[in-house]
Amino acid sequence: MLKRTLLAAALAVAGVAQAAEITIYKQPNFTGGDQTFNRDTANLQGTGVYDQSKSIVVQSGRWQACSQPNFQGDCLVLDRGQYASLPQQLNGRIESIREVTQMANADQYSRWSYEGGGWREHEDWQARRARREQDYAYANRGDRQGYGYADRGDRFQEDHAFGGHGALVLYAEGNSTRYNRDVNNLSRTPYRDGAERLVIREGSWELCALPDYRGLCRTFDPGVYSNLGRFGTQIGSIRRVG
Repeated sequence: MLKRTLLAAALAVAGVAQAAEITIYKQPNFTGGDQTFNRDTANLQGTGVYDQSKSIVVQSGRWQACSQPNFQGDCLVLDRGQYASLPQQLNGRIESIREVTQMANADQYSRWSYEGGGWREHEDWQARRARREQDYAYANRGDRQGYGYADRGDRFQEDHAFGGHGALVLYAEGNSTRYNRDVNNLSRTPYRDGAERLVIREGSWELCALPDYRGLCRTFDPGVYSNLGRFGTQIGSIRRVG
């Protein structure tokens, strides 16, 4: 009798642990192909909905969805309900999800909230972003200008065309290059093969895998990004969008 009671209790606990469930759809309004998950997934690649999420239904639990693997990038927290569309920064760009019902501080990592039938940016996000910009500026105050591929005879391109301060900084193989304006073709730079790290000091920038802002594109706000996902292997163009 005691064994049966313990077994029943164990099954009940397992059922609770697996109760959280989320379905991601490839098109708005819960259409197109879909995939249902009941556990954390640090990388959605190979699931059929990687970078294709357009609408979501949370059947149970509370979930965090992020624009980069390992729960990085832009994130939002979804309570139980139906979401016929997603904010632009995450529309078709979700790469990782996790169940956060028991995570007390999940909301502090969430940029977006669903209120009144639409998506709104958290009121304190701008203040947090301003503080991060100050921190990054202080942390990089000793950086010297004009290194990376510009050191190999193209220093004028760094100092004059792109400026010394650098609103966007790309890092690869121990070098870095700073940019202040759009570049429609990075094929002549080391970053055509991707970057190890990205720092956005000012504005919002769009990175695209192919020249002329084609292929997979993603928008990055001010911050330090050590995991660039697909852009760790190929960057074709960059432009400021905000």
